[in-house]
Amino acid sequence: GTAFAALELGTLAVATSGLTRQSYEAGGRVYGHIVDPHARAPAAGAVRSVTVIHEEAMLADAWATALFAARAGVGPELARRRSISALFLVELDGRLVPDATGAAGDLLL
Repeated sequence: GTAFAALELGTLAVATSGLTRQSYEAGGRVYGHIVDPHARAPAAGAVRSVTVIHEEAMLADAWATALFAARAGVGPELARRRSISALFLVELDGRLVPDATGAAGDLLL
């Protein structure tokens, strides 16, 4: 399913990386364009998208991609350790469940 959220950004930038636009399904698995460097294969797992809010657009984009490519469970923990404002959408039992880090939860309307 598709999830929508409204953000109050002010002067901040936002970037999202995920499976929505650049992916395909084969054999019951979704393959995306973001590569997990450890597996040397398309990133796999329950994370469907990562949105990062940052003062600099280039860093928002870089962190969104890096956090999406991180292994399962690593992305949100890394974002918390680095105080990165991120919104992870994770698929659990066919539903998209949000997991916000940093100030991302405060910016959701």
